[in-house]
Amino acid sequence: MKKTFLISIALILFFIGLVNEVSACKCLNHDAKTRFGSAEKIFLGKVLSVGPYGDGLLAEFEVLDSWKGVETKRIMVTTPTSDSGSCGENFEVGEKKLLWINGTSAQTCDSAVENPDEFLRGKPKLKLNPANASSESAGDQDQPHTTDEVITDPPADENESWLRSNNLIIFIAAFFLIDLVSIGLFLLLRSRRRN
Repeated sequence: MKKTFLISIALILFFIGLVNEVSACKCLNHDAKTRFGSAEKIFLGKVLSVGPYGDGLLAEFEVLDSWKGVETKRIMVTTPTSDSGSCGENFEVGEKKLLWINGTSAQTCDSAVENPDEFLRGKPKLKLNPANASSESAGDQDQPHTTDEVITDPPADENESWLRSNNLIIFIAAFFLIDLVSIGLFLLLRSRRRN
């Protein structure tokens, strides 16, 4: 009985270690063509302001260059906090980011490039958004522009509640697996003692 208990405890600790590793934020690396096809908006932006927003952050960007989906000079982007385990982005005022996003939310899987100047150097240029090209050629860069989206209520997303997160599903699955293994070991050892 004592061995069964020790084996059960060892298995529980082992599987808890696996759950922590599995629940880490990991993304697949896609090539530029795949990213371009799947992203709604692709732009190079400079962070103007960052502030709390629901369970995450709201960042305002000055659009320096746009390749897809952004036709204004300023855009608001939401992101989960990076310490929440939800693949969020860290934005700091003044830094440049190359963002490939869907909707208004940026996550690391959407790929904010940390060093956009280095990333863009020597890479084939994507086609410039015609709306931005015409406004730049007209020389109205210094005139105020409206933001791309006005956000009044926090968006409902899959990370809103910890009950909906993938981490909880993985934890519950691991817990049931540990229970099944523990019960199986207990029954196996019990049947061996009877024989």
